[in-house]
Amino acid sequence: MNKNVVLSSLRKSGDAVITVAGKNILATIDFDNKYIKSKRRQFVKFTRDNILVFNWTDNKFDLLNAKDIKYINPLQKVLNNNG
Repeated sequence: MNKNVVLSSLRKSGDAVITVAGKNILATIDFDNKYIKSKRRQFVKFTRDNILVFNWTDNKFDLLNAKDIKYINPLQKVLNNNG
């Protein structure tokens, strides 16, 4: 996927189930959360196509390559919660 498309989709959905390399993770780019703010961020080297997300599945920050993302499914859609 294109990095701008991924970022736009994640901003609209908040939390989302992201399919990356055949694995599903629950992640967000909205770090304005008391729990996420309390987590220690690792210093990582960004590349042009990387996106920093908080991975709720593994309880850590992750760098995802936008090109590796196959599908983004908003959590509210999974839960059938029309908010």
